[in-house]
Amino acid sequence: MTTFDDHVNEAEELVRTSQFGSTSMLQRKLKIGLSEAGRVMAALEVRGVVGPAEGARSREVLVPPPTPPTLEEILACAPKRPADHANIAKRQAMILEFADGHREHSPEVEVTLDQSGTFTLNPIVPFRRIPEGEKNHA
Repeated sequence: MTTFDDHVNEAEELVRTSQFGSTSMLQRKLKIGLSEAGRVMAALEVRGVVGPAEGARSREVLVPPPTPPTLEEILACAPKRPADHANIAKRQAMILEFADGHREHSPEVEVTLDQSGTFTLNPIVPFRRIPEGEKNHA
């Protein structure tokens, strides 16, 4: 069962990511009722995530959107040995997030990661996400 604190934490992430703070959005995304969404929004206001209510309009978001990880942060997750599959999966997720976050600067990049933990950035047109099971067979 999801607790109120879980709803508030998830709502904070949603509002920060979408930069949109409305009770109806929280109802839809969190699958909660109007009164619960109102309490969650009030908690976000106390945390300083959103501004005060202004009638029926969505609230002003007071926190910046999350920043994508830097390439240095991605490389810091490099696996120490090939059998470190959890670290490889984390690194692949960070690389994809990095590529998504920087798509406007370098839209023609494909990221591939093999089982040894080696990744490559390949120019492509257009940008596409690599399916999770696909490997680089080059």
